[in-house]
Amino acid sequence: MRVVEYPCYLGSKRILKEKEWNEKYGIDNWEIGWLDSFQNKMTFPEIFEHYILGYESYFRKNIASLYFLASKYSFVYDIDSDITKTQAFDRDHFYNKHGKPNQFHHVAINRAIEERIGIKFSGNIPGQVRGLKFNIPLTDWPTEAMLQPGFIKCISPQLIRKPNVTTWWINVDSIEGLYQYNKVLFIRD
Repeated sequence: MRVVEYPCYLGSKRILKEKEWNEKYGIDNWEIGWLDSFQNKMTFPEIFEHYILGYESYFRKNIASLYFLASKYSFVYDIDSDITKTQAFDRDHFYNKHGKPNQFHHVAINRAIEERIGIKFSGNIPGQVRGLKFNIPLTDWPTEAMLQPGFIKCISPQLIRKPNVTTWWINVDSIEGLYQYNKVLFIRD
C-alpha cells in the first residue's frame, strides 16, 4: 500500500470524496489510515487512545470542568442525542458509518471521566459537547463547547505531522490535529 493523498478533514464532503476515490482508484482499492510524523502507521484504536489520554490530562488539570460535567450530566454526546449510555461509551457506535459524520470525541470524554479518572456521571440528562460556529467568539462558548477535540492538547504532539493547511478549530498540537493532519489515503498496488 502506498500513500496518494493527505485528505485531512472531510466532514460533509466525505461521501463525495469516497465516490471520487472509488472512481479513481477502484472500489475496495483504497482506505483511510494514519501516518505519524515519523511515517509509522497508526490505527484508529491508537488514535482513539490519544483522545482518551488528552481528555484525561485536560480534566486532571481542569477539575472544575470535570465536576461540572460529571455532576450535571448522565453522559455526554456529540451530535446525535438519541443514544443510550452504553452507545455513548462505544468507540465504534458512530465511527465510519456510511452517510453519517464520525462522532467519537464524546466517547473519549465519557471514558476519561468514568474509566480513567474514576468519577461517575451523576446527572439526570445527557449533555452535548459540541463546538459552536465561528461567528460566536470563543470567550462566549460554554464549557461543553470548549471540549471540542481541536482545543484539547495531544500528550504526544511530536507524533503530529505538520499540516500544509490549518483551520481555526484545530490547534496543530491537539488530539484532533493528530487525527486530521495524520490522515492519509492509502491505495493498494
